[in-house]
Amino acid sequence: PLSSAFERESRHLNMTKPSKRAAQGVYADMELTGVISTLESHWIVLDAELSEIRKDFNSLRVLSRKYGDYWSRSMAQLKKLRAQKENLLKEIKFQMELFNLHIQQGRDMCAKLSTMASVIKSAPSQQQTQLAIEVVSPILANSQNPLTVSHP
Repeated sequence: PLSSAFERESRHLNMTKPSKRAAQGVYADMELTGVISTLESHWIVLDAELSEIRKDFNSLRVLSRKYGDYWSRSMAQLKKLRAQKENLLKEIKFQMELFNLHIQQGRDMCAKLSTMASVIKSAPSQQQTQLAIEVVSPILANSQNPLTVSHP
């Protein structure tokens, strides 16, 4: 039937295509601060590499003017490499801007929630690796049904 053909095809696709988690490798379970630090580190390295590429390209341009067009192939490779590095920097910048946008939205939501009837008994500590916050809600405090917490 049609459903078994679909199941076979979907199993085939799952076997032939690596999962996103597998593609992420060691970064699959990395905390947000680790991701940001890693991106910042790559930014610094890429920026330094671009500086060297630009210097080398300018040196080859000077040599080309002086001795002829012997370095056009190398200059083309440097242009291509520069474009790749610049694109990676743009991707990192975009991702960091998204982090900043989302963290600000999260802060705004925390501020909004804190002005409501809920009271946070213990503020989160910056030193803790795991965040533990106890929230007391007057609505839930008098509820007869226990609350099950699920992480989004």
